[in-house]
Formats: sequence, C-alpha cells, structure tokens
Amino acid sequence: MSAWTQLSNTCTVKLLILALLLSAESFGQQHSTKSQITSYKAVVNLNLPRQEGRVPLYYSACCQKHAVEIQKAFEDMVSFYQEKLDIDTNVAVAVLDENDWDHVAQQMKDQGFAPYGMTNVSHAPSGVIAFIPADDEGVITKSQLADGRYASTATLKTFASAHLTYDEAARRFILHPAFHEVGHYLTHSYAMDLPDHWLDEMVASYWAYAYEKTRNPQIATIVEGFTEMSSPPFALASLDEFENAFAKKEGIPSATTSGTNGNSNVA
Repeated sequence: MSAWTQLSNTCTVKLLILALLLSAESFGQQHSTKSQITSYKAVVNLNLPRQEGRVPLYYSACCQKHAVEIQKAFEDMVSFYQEKLDIDTNVAVAVLDENDWDHVAQQMKDQGFAPYGMTNVSHAPSGVIAFIPADDEGVITKSQLADGRYASTATLKTFASAHLTYDEAARRFILHPAFHEVGHYLTHSYAMDLPDHWLDEMVASYWAYAYEKTRNPQIATIVEGFTEMSSPPFALASLDEFENAFAKKEGIPSATTSGTNGNSNVA
C-alpha cells in the first residue's frame, strides 16, 4: 500500500485541528453572489504576467521565480491526483504581492475579499483559481512566525529533521493551506457530498497532506511539526461549536454545494 494511504488516526486528528485553526481565521469573510465581477476576472483585469502550463499562472512582476516554483508544485499535485484517482481538475494560480492583491480586493468592492496572505480558491470559468501571497507578509505566514513562542521541543526536532529552523518552516508552510484550498475543489470534483463543515475542512487537509507525504515530503514534515505545537486554548472547543460558527456566517458555502459559475470563494 502506498504511503499516501497509510495515514494514522492520530495524524488525522492533528490535521483536523490544524485545519480548524486555519479555517477559523477566514470566518469573517463575506462573499456576495450578486456582483458582476469575480476574483478571477479581477486578476485578468490587472494584465499581470502570465505563464501557461498544466496549471496556468498569473503573477506579480516582482516575483517570477517564486511564482513559477509554486506553479510547478501545483502542477505536481494536480498530476498526482489525476494519476491516483483519475480526477481531471482545472486549476489556475495567482501569486500576488500585497499591492496586486489589494487591487483585486478593490474590484470586489462590497463582496469582500480575503486579507493579504489568506490563501483561498475562487471559481473561474472552467474550474478554480488559487490565490497565494508572493512574500512572507501575508496574514498566515506572519501568524505562523509570531507563534514561534509555542514551538515545542517535538516541533523543533521535527523541523530539524528537515534541516529547517522554526522561521524557515513557518515561511514555507504557506503551500499547505494553499493545497488545502485546492483540496476543497478535489472534494467537489470527486463528487464527495460531505454533510458537515468540519468534515469538509478535514478532508481538504487530507487531500493536501496525502499528496505532500508522497511527493512533497518537506512540506509534510513542516505540517507534522506544526501539529506538535504547544498551542494556547482553541477559540472553538468542539465540532458543534465549529458548525455553529459556520452557520452564523453568511456567504461561505461548502465546496460541495458551490456552483462552478458563481462568484463565491471556497471556504
């Protein structure tokens, strides 16, 4: 049996906790389905450099090398699941600096758009487009860096096994939540009808981690290190609280109920 099918129950629970922590940061986003512009169209309107490929890439002019590395990682993930499960997905990526990210947000107006560095996936004409920050100034990376005070001995040991310091691991972690967002799309593409938001979030992280463990082991090791953090008390203490928090927020549909032609971001 391949490594990607050999994930332990303990790891699954830790991945769920990590997914819930990341998802909690996006609860405040509001997305209307009535606007005339999508975030994909907002990116196209910027006339950014574009690179074709299995996963088309839009990127800020500052950061071509970094953007191409991200494009290759996404192409590998998409190819992996096409090989393993015959899932044919249409994914594009936008690797944007804060200025270009803000220009997308300005076009979205009253819909709202994720703060800089909050990875997200939005509907595109024939699939989805994933938004990823071009540097370390985004909210996820800055949060991970600030949380270094919660690094446990186990966390540091795990990072050291990949020859990484805490800060290096925190800066490279951003690929995991980006893969997690694409995981929502894979859930939808594989026709999985998940009844609960917590399960949707866990499965999205499972898609990401299964790929990472098999083909991108450094990112998998980073994720494992972060599951061993000595974290403060969680804002949401149970799955029921998580579901209730989701229910109170409007405009954040699950990946399995979102139409491919809408404007809403996948949570």
